Amino acid sequence: MAKRDAGSATVTTKLGDDGQEVNQDYVFKPLDVPAGTPLAEISVSFGVTVNLGSYESARVDVGLRMPCLPERGAETFMRAKEWVENVVRKEVRTIKGKA
Repeated sequence: MAKRDAGSATVTTKLGDDGQEVNQDYVFKPLDVPAGTPLAEISVSFGVTVNLGSYESARVDVGLRMPCLPERGAETFMRAKEWVENVVRKEVRTIKGKA
């Protein structure tokens, strides 16, 4: 088995119009599949703007790219979507805790 094509994600949080932008990068465990196995790729992105009051806002963007076997595309998409939504919710809770 050859390990290849790890998934990756980027979480970007920007606080306020002139605020600090924070990027977090993730690399996931590579697939353990035989060399030459055809793979598909799933990408999911989601972003939200959070009102902080006093005409200030914060922006959270999360993007995830995951390789998968073609026959597992729907399952991989659902897992990727769930991961992205959970990270966005966590980041929003963190931002609201700081506001």
